[in-house]
Amino acid sequence: MALRAKKYPVAFDVLERLSILIEADDRKPIKDFFTGWFDQSYEEITLAALKDNKPDVANIAAGKISDSLRRAEALRKIASHYFNKKNFTAASSALKSSLKAVKDGEDGNRKILTLLRLTSAFQKIDKTGVAETIEMTARLLDSFPAPKAEDKPDGEIYQKYVESVIFIDAELIGTLEELLPVNKIEANSLADRLNRKEFKVAASWALLREKLKSMETAPQIK
Repeated sequence: MALRAKKYPVAFDVLERLSILIEADDRKPIKDFFTGWFDQSYEEITLAALKDNKPDVANIAAGKISDSLRRAEALRKIASHYFNKKNFTAASSALKSSLKAVKDGEDGNRKILTLLRLTSAFQKIDKTGVAETIEMTARLLDSFPAPKAEDKPDGEIYQKYVESVIFIDAELIGTLEELLPVNKIEANSLADRLNRKEFKVAASWALLREKLKSMETAPQIK
């Protein structure tokens, strides 16, 4: 109710009071549930504050998100907001804070997806961060846990792996397609660093599409 009415101090106060009550509860399932619920609530406040052009409020809310990767996503959106408002210094600062949060996050598909989005954001906002996010992304992709020999294709582990690869490949292609027209060196650097075929194929597809596009727009010699 307070959030819908854009009463941000009231929303913060309610969440803080509820947090104290939950902290006093010794039941782990309750704590785990409300940890995610609190993070979601602070994410919603972040987005609402940005929509209301209140980045300072958004920064406070983002800083209260306990999950590092969710906090990184919130900070990336704050950086985008600052950039669109032409506050480039604040945009760069928020993006660097986002990268710091990513580094604290658990390795896995969520971290890879967040890094790929950050790569696109750095290319747009602060190109000095692109090389680092690409290096981190390539390392995580090459070490991404694959199913074991005993994991059957119709089993849950294998199916989750395939699902993760599909999401990662889609984000990887999108990131490379954004990079290629403006930063071919780093785009090719990312593609060249990949050794796992499930990701190498996706990167090669993005490179091929860009090459075909450039051929279509190249002047025809008669």
